[in-house]
Order: sequence, then C-alpha cells, then structure tokens
Amino acid sequence: MNLGPFFVSTLWILQWTYGRLPLYLILNQLMHSFYTFPAVELAKKKGIVSMVRLERFQFMLLFFVIALILYGFR
Repeated sequence: MNLGPFFVSTLWILQWTYGRLPLYLILNQLMHSFYTFPAVELAKKKGIVSMVRLERFQFMLLFFVIALILYGFR
C-alpha cells in the first residue's frame, strides 16, 4: 500500500471538503496537476521514474477517477 504524500493529502482534502464535491475536485486536480507535471519531470531528470505506458493526461485522468471513487466511498 502506498502511503506517500499525495495519498495522504488526498485524504486530508477529502476530510476538509466533504459535502462540497466541486471544491474537492478542484483542490484535488490542483494538487495532482503539480504532481503530474513539475514533480514527474523533476523525477525523470533525476532518473527516479519514467512514464513508459501512461502519458501525463492519462495519469491525470487516473488520479481524477481515483478521487471520484474515494469521494463515493466517503
């Protein structure tokens, strides 16, 4: 199980914005946009990750679907 900073921050955003779906989705997208674009690029340059099978848009879409599922279970 991955308990990295983005999973934990998603749970905190879910807690703070419960009952306000648009705010939850906006905050989650902003946070995941930071991870998907600048953080992944930095990790690529350091040789930590590589995006072989997923493009950035697909990665962002995956985060969005997971956020909707989490909100649904909450």
